[in-house]
Amino acid sequence: MQELSDAGVAVHGVGKIDDLFAGVGVAHSHAGATNAQALASVEQLLARLEAGLVFVNLIETDQMYGHRKDSRGFAAALRQLDKHVARWLAGMREEDCWC
Repeated sequence: MQELSDAGVAVHGVGKIDDLFAGVGVAHSHAGATNAQALASVEQLLARLEAGLVFVNLIETDQMYGHRKDSRGFAAALRQLDKHVARWLAGMREEDCWC
């Protein structure tokens, strides 16, 4: 993220990203205390950003389901995320992704 930031690419951290990386390389921090809030923040960013990296931590998926080995909760969270990602991908231009 620091290399992107040094290259002039705005890095947006959603949820705990700023904390997890001690702010290194994160230009803007956005709310994401729950999965729903983080996903809403990503939706808002994608609607207004022309360029940059959006890096999100889905805290409930990680802490509530992953660390506690709650496979049903984790699967439900992934299904919810899949719905969002499908919508985001449908709205992206070819130049939006460097994959």
